[in-house]
Amino acid sequence: MTEYEVSCECGKTIPVEAMQAGATITCPCGKPVQVPKLSKLRRAAGQTPIPLNVVEQIRSLIRDGQLPDNVSCPITGKPVDNTVWLHIQCERIDVRHGEPGFWSNIAYFFLIGWIWFIVALLIKEPRKEFGHDISVDAPLGINHAASGSITAASVRTLKAVLAHTPIYSQLLHEYPAADVWVVDDRPQRRGTLHDRTD
Repeated sequence: MTEYEVSCECGKTIPVEAMQAGATITCPCGKPVQVPKLSKLRRAAGQTPIPLNVVEQIRSLIRDGQLPDNVSCPITGKPVDNTVWLHIQCERIDVRHGEPGFWSNIAYFFLIGWIWFIVALLIKEPRKEFGHDISVDAPLGINHAASGSITAASVRTLKAVLAHTPIYSQLLHEYPAADVWVVDDRPQRRGTLHDRTD
């Protein structure tokens, strides 16, 4: 669990945990110390006030120029001199149209009659959406010698390659059914990385 620090009037620094946010603790000197709310503790520690989910963390790291961060190519083991972008589709919206199925229509016909069968064909439930579209474009440092193999790689191979970067490994752990493909198969030379957070 992440520890934060608060200071007492006596000058001592006291380690606190997130669950102590907003509470009053006692310093070893005996004085009471009010622990700030969690958002203030996080800011003081250089974190965002509200914890980011892994997709938001990746986007933030890309925006700050901290990804890709690998120095050796996960495919060849050689030094990184190119960047390739991979699209990671974590979740998709599941759309259901609510129309009666074939067997439901047959049941309507035999149980209710042909007039109700026709009515049942005309009645449609509204479209329903379940879940969210969650995806991120992720840069990966590679060596130019791996350009051809990364473009032709299977989803399983791309996931294995991504797993070499801890934040991508965390993403794939949270979304094990994620789909991955190469977005830009023209690797960019290091230093020409463009911000692609959409």
